Amino acid sequence: RDHGTRLAAVVDALQAERSGLQQSVAQRLEVLEARLGVERSDVMARQAELRDELASGDQEVNIKLHDIAARLRGELDATERRLSAEGAALRDYVDSSLAQLQSSRTAEDEARRASFASLLRRVEASAER
Repeated sequence: RDHGTRLAAVVDALQAERSGLQQSVAQRLEVLEARLGVERSDVMARQAELRDELASGDQEVNIKLHDIAARLRGELDATERRLSAEGAALRDYVDSSLAQLQSSRTAEDEARRASFASLLRRVEASAER
């Protein structure tokens, strides 16, 4: 009987210990699940922040790219206008130089003809004498 009573007491103690462990594990599990829920919420909030930052960063990058593209188009247009003006000035200079050369050549040809005609008249006058 004494042995049966002790055995019953050990069984009761084991059941109490098991019950205490189950409650302890259940409480620990609740705490861990609560912490996991908080961490999950924090992670989701951080993801939302990062998504917003990326979206605003993309907008900023797009705005900067549009600004750079507009500036480059402006610089390209200015360069094209400058090159066009320089090309026109160069054409005008070449045309003017060619006109002067042609005028000079015409004057030289006329002077040569006049000189040749004068020489021919002198030769003819000398042949007649």
